[in-house]
Amino acid sequence: MLLNCPNCKSPVGGEAVNVPKNIAQCPECDSVFRISDALDMDFDNEHKTRILMPEGIEVVPGLQLDIKLIWRKLSRLSMYYIIGGIFAGTAIPVTLLLWNELPLIVLATMSLFLLVGLSFLFRAISNSINTTYITASSFDLQVEHRPINFLGWRDQVIDRENVTQLFVERYEESRTNDRANYAHNLLVVLKDGSEVKLISGLKEAKVAFYLEHQIEKRLGLDDRPMDGEYIPGQSDNRMLLKSLQQLDKMPKFLQRIVEKQFKDQ
Repeated sequence: MLLNCPNCKSPVGGEAVNVPKNIAQCPECDSVFRISDALDMDFDNEHKTRILMPEGIEVVPGLQLDIKLIWRKLSRLSMYYIIGGIFAGTAIPVTLLLWNELPLIVLATMSLFLLVGLSFLFRAISNSINTTYITASSFDLQVEHRPINFLGWRDQVIDRENVTQLFVERYEESRTNDRANYAHNLLVVLKDGSEVKLISGLKEAKVAFYLEHQIEKRLGLDDRPMDGEYIPGQSDNRMLLKSLQQLDKMPKFLQRIVEKQFKDQ
């Protein structure tokens, strides 16, 4: 793997890179630097800064940034309605008709199906009618959900001075025909290092990236890579770096595998 020297921007690789100690020396200017610093410099955030406003978002710039998320334009409503309708539509009549005839264990199972169905129906209804309002100002970062603000729709107010960074994570929400369906969360990193989920369940990555960029710009935050951050088309170099820093604790054959992976990237 080639790195760029933080001082003179020259390529650095081969014997000049000491992977286990997380240091490298530039052959051009003799600067010694940490590999992690060079990885941070190579971070490209064009996938956030060059996005046009996605459908379902309304932005009102001014002294404070006001963003409105219209969930019926951002969600896969049909999936929730279909699954919720099947579960609830099947479980409710069967449970009512056979309440006095079925064993307790069967009734408990049917009740579980009913709860699952109702949860999907709740998700579908709330995504149909809810709007999320995000306000970023010099004082705080606020999120408000209307008209439903419970069971996963939680209003939040975070002091501006406590916000250090925002980033997007991707997770597998479900599977269809053995293919993963992904969704995205927008997280806030606080001064104490803890993370708060600001917005969850965004189906399109571009929506999450757009929100991150707009909020960071208004709060005056410099974008930087975070552990666990989703970067389209790129491997997680920082996770690899964590593995490299633990090389001395690994068996020899694992050390060779990790070092080869780093050099091949």
